Amino acid sequence: MTSAEPGDSKPISHINDRQDLEAELADMNAHIMREGDKPHAKAEERLELLAGLAQSELGRFLILAKGCNAYWTDYATYQYLNRKAEIDGQATAVEAFILQRSPDWRASQQRFLIFQKLAQDLIKPGVRLASVPCGLMADLLTLDYAGIDTFELWGLDVDEESIALAAQRAHELNLAGHTSFFKRDAWALEIDNEVDGLLSSGLNIYVEDYDREMALYGQFHRALKKGGKLISSFFTPPPECDPDSIWDMSYVDPEDIRIARILFGDFLGGSWQKYRTSDDMEGMLGQAGFEDLEFFYDPLRIMPTVTATKK
Repeated sequence: MTSAEPGDSKPISHINDRQDLEAELADMNAHIMREGDKPHAKAEERLELLAGLAQSELGRFLILAKGCNAYWTDYATYQYLNRKAEIDGQATAVEAFILQRSPDWRASQQRFLIFQKLAQDLIKPGVRLASVPCGLMADLLTLDYAGIDTFELWGLDVDEESIALAAQRAHELNLAGHTSFFKRDAWALEIDNEVDGLLSSGLNIYVEDYDREMALYGQFHRALKKGGKLISSFFTPPPECDPDSIWDMSYVDPEDIRIARILFGDFLGGSWQKYRTSDDMEGMLGQAGFEDLEFFYDPLRIMPTVTATKK
């Protein structure tokens, strides 16, 4: 989830320079007291949730960073799906809510599984796949390459820590000989017709401006070979923002939406909640030159996956 805007070298998904948790909590508590009760939550409840959020390492990171970095995104998706019993056994109440009930993060976990299936279908001898931004690159490094001797995996990210952690994972999985990592701005990849598949999730959800998002898809189109496939995802608008929301409320508890709104909207400013509809994505990817779009929906219909081909 960590790439940069054009001309920038900093992640847009989170803030790195806040270090004083005690001071930040004091400011946030004072802000809640000044605001008082809101229609969706009383001040007392918000104070209790903030205190609960600060009890876990994940929560403390979110409080300071106002967003999610590559490690914690990996923790809440790949690691959680593979170590659920262990993580659940150690989680605080608020962390357990985030991992088990928060609609956004439940959808992200399902999105990861959909990505895995679609990416696995791309594996063949000689394939070259890229992940932008790569984060810890679980999307590619945890696929099955049995019987395939020749393949290349490229990880591109602006965050050096993410690249280092991804390289460590590649080494642990005996894939270091097949991987290359590049510190690159996602809006300036400097790749022309070189990859057969490109995976990208968790970046566009921080981009509100359509032109900037269009420029991102233009970079992806340029990087792919003719016939190459993009696998990406997006957040759809919730019912409170769009009367035509496609969220399947039979899989979503309205109370969970309310609590998530406090945690991620009130406390974090909704930094990753930039919503798009399927029509929006079809329009932008079409303008970028992609064809043959297909949409794959998680059960909640919150974070669909879209595939598109460069003709």
